[in-house]
Amino acid sequence: MYRALLYNLIISLILLAALASPAFSQEAVPSKLEQKASNKLETWHMPLHNWDHVGNISIDSISVLRENKKILLFFNNTLSYIPFREDYISTLTTSLSNQLGRAFRKYEIEIYTDGRLPEELVPNIYREKLPLDSDRLSKEKRSTSSFIRKINSHEVVSGLDQKIIALWHSHGYYYESKLDRWEWQRARLHSTVEDIFPMGFVLPYLAPMLENAGATLFMPRERDTQVHEVLVDNDISTGLSEIEISGLIPDTISGGFLWKENLKANENPFQMGSHLRFSTSSTASGSMIYIPDIPEDGEYAVYISYAEGKENVDDVKYTIKYSGGKTEFLVNQKMGAGTWIYLGTYHFLKGKNKEMSSVNISSKSSGKGKISTDAIRFGGGMGNIARRPSSELLPNQWSLKNAQNASDEGKIEIDPNEFEWKISNKPRYMEAARYYLQYAGMPDS
Repeated sequence: MYRALLYNLIISLILLAALASPAFSQEAVPSKLEQKASNKLETWHMPLHNWDHVGNISIDSISVLRENKKILLFFNNTLSYIPFREDYISTLTTSLSNQLGRAFRKYEIEIYTDGRLPEELVPNIYREKLPLDSDRLSKEKRSTSSFIRKINSHEVVSGLDQKIIALWHSHGYYYESKLDRWEWQRARLHSTVEDIFPMGFVLPYLAPMLENAGATLFMPRERDTQVHEVLVDNDISTGLSEIEISGLIPDTISGGFLWKENLKANENPFQMGSHLRFSTSSTASGSMIYIPDIPEDGEYAVYISYAEGKENVDDVKYTIKYSGGKTEFLVNQKMGAGTWIYLGTYHFLKGKNKEMSSVNISSKSSGKGKISTDAIRFGGGMGNIARRPSSELLPNQWSLKNAQNASDEGKIEIDPNEFEWKISNKPRYMEAARYYLQYAGMPDS
């Protein structure tokens, strides 16, 4: 880093010296050599025609260093917009040299754009003759651990393997406390709104592409457009859903997800309930089967959850059974605790059927430790976050009567108890990130 700073400082001093010369003084007249070079370059045309669309590329100024046999050409910033490669630089300098002709054949051409040499703009991965830029190299090699591994699927050996990506896909429906109502963050435009339009290509196209390349995605908004939601939990389940325990005796430990019809401000559902924990075994002798009561046939996203623990193992086996068969995963419970973890979207049939609608958690593990399990969720559901105005508000479009109660600082003091708690009455996938994140266990501050 320090070498790069020193290098940039030297370049800056050279530029300042050049700019301080008579050639760059607004009052001084350019030298004969500079005028000659300028005249020759008046008819020069940019040879990199593939990048004409980036904008007009021009030479702002010229400095001829006669003693050093150098010509400094200062281009406008548009030249820096080109994704430079080594052959681009040679093509550019050769074209300029040919245009300058025999009078400057012994001069070295040095190009600057946006205060940098084009050589600096070549990424390390495309450098063959140029030395690698050490400032762009990782300072340390970090060992990474797989988070979610699908069993018996294609193996991603490079690409985005073991990469975890946080992906935001738009705004969403939110509670405007100044108006005491839920509304879209962005204006309506031709029968849609920006709050949900990008979801139309992010969810069915971009997200699967990233996941098929090996990445694990975390989204701050609900990704499932299914309006039904089924929760299977040791605390409270929906419908006739149940947990079937076989070959093990789990401990019930405080701290975990608890379903609540409406979540109010500062309430974290992942701190309101309890979770289960049991020991691993070398054989698949024990299991916990989460059996949902599906309200109707359809596609449902499957989310698992578990609690943090020092003894958690990194190869917990989950088997999802659905109408099309089964899919198995190994989940690293040393990370991702206390929130919803997405394991895919599957087709389930209406009703309760252990063989075609269930999630099985096996006690078998290659390591000795503990397995944690909390609620498992099927489907996106409807929004259940409730809001009402706080005790202090900044005026927006309030009535004159409310505006008269404003203090000198422009704040309006109100009694929240005079207002009802309101939910969005929208599917959860339409709501803004702050509401889903609360439902997913994100701290409120």
